[in-house]
Amino acid sequence: MLHVVVVGGGPAGLIAAEATARAGIKTTLIERAPERNRPCAGLLSSTFLEEFQVPELLLAQKVQEIALCSPTQRMAFVNLSGVNRWAGVIRRELLTTLFRRRAEEAGVTFMHGTFMRFRHADGDYPLLEVRLPGGEREQLQADVVIGADGVHSRVARAIRLPALELGVVYQERYGYPEGAKAPDGMQLHLGRKVSTDTFAWSLPEGDQLLLGVATATKYGRRVWDMLGELKKRLGSQLDGAKPLGREAFCYPRAAREKLAHDRVLLVGDAAGLVAPGVLDGLYYACKSAQLAAAAVVRHQHVPLPERLAEYEQDWKQEYGELFAAHARMEKTFFGADREREALVDMAWDRDVQRVAVEAYLTKKRFTLPFRLKLRMKTRMVSQLVKYRVINPKKLETDMVARAMPAPRNYLDLALETPDELACVVPEATQHVEI
Repeated sequence: MLHVVVVGGGPAGLIAAEATARAGIKTTLIERAPERNRPCAGLLSSTFLEEFQVPELLLAQKVQEIALCSPTQRMAFVNLSGVNRWAGVIRRELLTTLFRRRAEEAGVTFMHGTFMRFRHADGDYPLLEVRLPGGEREQLQADVVIGADGVHSRVARAIRLPALELGVVYQERYGYPEGAKAPDGMQLHLGRKVSTDTFAWSLPEGDQLLLGVATATKYGRRVWDMLGELKKRLGSQLDGAKPLGREAFCYPRAAREKLAHDRVLLVGDAAGLVAPGVLDGLYYACKSAQLAAAAVVRHQHVPLPERLAEYEQDWKQEYGELFAAHARMEKTFFGADREREALVDMAWDRDVQRVAVEAYLTKKRFTLPFRLKLRMKTRMVSQLVKYRVINPKKLETDMVARAMPAPRNYLDLALETPDELACVVPEATQHVEI
C-alpha cells in the first residue's frame, strides 16, 4: 500500500495530508511542535474561504477598504467590495485547528517528532529518520514525501538544496480598552523609512490592531526604526491602545526553480511560494499542497518520479505567469520612493483599482481588452517618467508640499508568537505581555 509522509503540521501540510488520506492512501504527518502556531498577518481573500471551505464565522473582521499611503503620506483608497468579493482577517491558530480536525477525520496518522535526514533503501525509496521528543530515533519508510516544513525546511536541506533568499517580518499587536473600537480598514504604508524594499501595514482584528514591517534580512537590524516611523505615521490612531506582544519570522523572497525532486515534493514556504510584491503566502501554500496531493492521488498506483513531477508542471501552468507579473511589479515600484509615489498615484485610477483588486482577490490572471491594457500601460509610464525624470529637485519639493495627513482614523490588527529570528532581528523572539 502506498505510504505518503508529510513533514510539517501547518496549513499546507494539513491540506496535503487530508487530501491523500481521503483518497485511501496511508498518510503520516510529522510535526515538530503541535502546540505552536507560526505567526502571520492572517489576511485572507474570500476566494480562500470558498476554495478551502473555511466558514466566515471564524473571521475576526472583514476588510472592505485598503488605504495606500505614499512616502509623503498621500493616501489612495482602494475599495474591495465592488467586485462581490472581500478580504477578511483570521487568527492563524483557528485556521490550523480547523484543518487539523479535518485531517484527523480523514484518517491521517500524526507523529510528534523532528525530521532529521533521509536514508535511501529499497530502490531509492525515502527512508526518513525522525527524532522523537524523548530523544530516541525512529525510521519511517515512505513512497512519497511532501515537504511542508517552512522556510528553514529540513527536507530541502536533506536533499541538498540551497537555502532560500529570505526576508524578515516584524509585528506588534495592540489591544484597545473595553468599549473602545480599533480603527477600521487596512493601511499599507510605503517608503524606505517604514520598509526599505516592500511595505509596512496596519490590520484590524476585532478590538486589536496588528502593526507589521517586512524587509530584506540584510536590513533586519533596522526594523525597530521602521516600526517607530510607522507608529509615528499612525499618530492618534494608537491612542488608548496597549501593546500585547511582538513577534518576528522569516518569509521566502523568491520561489525555488524546481518543486519536485524525485519522490520529494516541496510545497508552501519550503518551496518559496510567496507572491512577490504583495507577500501573499497562505493561499499559495495551501494551493501548492492541494496540487501536490492531487498528483500523488492521480498516480498512486504507479508513483514514478516523472509522474509526480506533474505537480510542478501544474503549478507553473496555473500560477507561474501570475508570480512573474508580481515580480515585475515589485521590481518596477519598490526600488526608490519616487516609484512608490507613482504607485500611489496609479492607485487612484479606477481601472487600475478594478484590475488589481480582481487579481488579488481571485488569484487569477486574466486577459485585458487591448485599449484598456494600452491605457493602463501609458498611465504607468507617464507616472514613472513624472517621478523619475522631470525636474527631480522641484518634484521632490512639490511632493512634500502636497503631503496630506491620513484623512481617516481607521486601523487595527492581530498577532501571534515568533521563533527563529533572533539572529536577524535583535530580541525578535521576545514575547511581551503587558
